[in-house]
Amino acid sequence: MRLKRYPDKGHRVCERDDERRLYGKFSPFFIDSYKISQSKSLRRLESKTQVYTVPDNPHIRTRLTHTNEVVWVSRIIAVQLGLNEHLCEAIALGHDVGHTPYGHPGETLLENIRPGFKHEKNSAVVLELVERQGKGVNICKETMGGILYHSRGAGELIVSKNVPQEWNVVMFADKLAYVFSDINDSERLGYLKRLPKEAVWLGNNQRERLDRCIQALLNESRRKGYVSFSDSEEAEKFSVLKDFMYRNVYKKIDGRLKTVTLEVIYQIIEKTFPEFDPVLLTSLLTDSEVTTLSKKLLDNPLNKRKVFLNHSITGLADILEGLEGIPKIDYAMVDAQWIIGRKLRANSQGN
Repeated sequence: MRLKRYPDKGHRVCERDDERRLYGKFSPFFIDSYKISQSKSLRRLESKTQVYTVPDNPHIRTRLTHTNEVVWVSRIIAVQLGLNEHLCEAIALGHDVGHTPYGHPGETLLENIRPGFKHEKNSAVVLELVERQGKGVNICKETMGGILYHSRGAGELIVSKNVPQEWNVVMFADKLAYVFSDINDSERLGYLKRLPKEAVWLGNNQRERLDRCIQALLNESRRKGYVSFSDSEEAEKFSVLKDFMYRNVYKKIDGRLKTVTLEVIYQIIEKTFPEFDPVLLTSLLTDSEVTTLSKKLLDNPLNKRKVFLNHSITGLADILEGLEGIPKIDYAMVDAQWIIGRKLRANSQGN
């Protein structure tokens, strides 16, 4: 059965004449990918934790490495199913740009401080309300929706027939990419001494396991007419393997020292920059910035603002202009319509 491809007709939050002239010949979602690829928020992912914070080992995934893997898994699935690969690529590139320092322990800390905080919501906020000194990347509504949709909570594989199927592609690509890559990193660091039998059944290495699951997903999706991965032996093994990783790896990583350090930095930000949302500002920091700041602030406790804005220590000075005028965000309210409304109001006030 043929799947329904989302057409190359993206709907932007705000139409800009300069963008129409410059990008007029390209797919709107190809343009979104290009814009996100140029963003500061994507660059920062190179110094943000995926699962393990091991800055001196270049083979351990960072949040940027993970993003690149999701992009390519998404593209493979989209091309094979005849779906819109540019929409998938744009969503995949932007899906984690709002992630916190130190990965999910950092996200949990900020969620405890500000109920409703989620990295997928923050990704859309960062792209549309923070990037380009507050002007936003101006991505299409379809791309924004896919970013907000990609995380179903605690690794849940929940699909909908009533959304662009490209959204489901990225949701599955994200899960497939991180589970197999995190197994690979866990083996490398010695945290997994013996692989679960489900991993061995799926293949001898990461690539074999991933390829086998992708093929099973493609077969099932063609049969059903929408993107799905639940009715095969591969899907069953993958589900067991994913649950194993949550129980035995993700929930057992001791992030207490990192979150204590991050919480101290948050408290300093709250007092030092009262004009900005401290949760949003803290979420933009990288692992290395948090580590460096915690050391430098001890050496120079009397002029914290100067330390934070030192270009040789952090990139905050390049970001703050985009945060001006953004009140504390109620993340429980954040969805595509909330962001679009905020963006349109800001533009109308600027004209």
